[in-house]
Amino acid sequence: MNSPRSRSFLFALAATGITIVLAMTLVDQIRDGRERARVETELRREQDARIKRLESTRARLEQEMKRLYASLAESSRGKPSLVPPAVAAAVGVNAGPLPQPSAAALEWMRNPIARDMMRSQQREWLRKSNAELLRRTDTR
Repeated sequence: MNSPRSRSFLFALAATGITIVLAMTLVDQIRDGRERARVETELRREQDARIKRLESTRARLEQEMKRLYASLAESSRGKPSLVPPAVAAAVGVNAGPLPQPSAAALEWMRNPIARDMMRSQQREWLRKSNAELLRRTDTR
């Protein structure tokens, strides 16, 4: 039974079995690689679509900003001042008629965060501009 012929047959059988196992492993790896490539391709397509959407949104926002800047520039043009510029400069205010707010400014003022920021700036301005008055009332 331990003849050289049976040993070579067993050796060939073992080699064939190992080759089959390796081939099956290779087939599984190829299948996994194809699946990864398919998923990666799908993710790239989704990313490209997302980039296109972002670029179109950016372009739309840039156009909207240009329109808002143009509207703001148009609303602040050439209103005649009722007070001579020298008097207005001496007083420290723009004594002319106040321009009507543009659509962009109105939209900005509707934002609660913008309103809070404006309130805090006005409080700070009042505190600074009336500092002398506040000091005098505190000393009484």
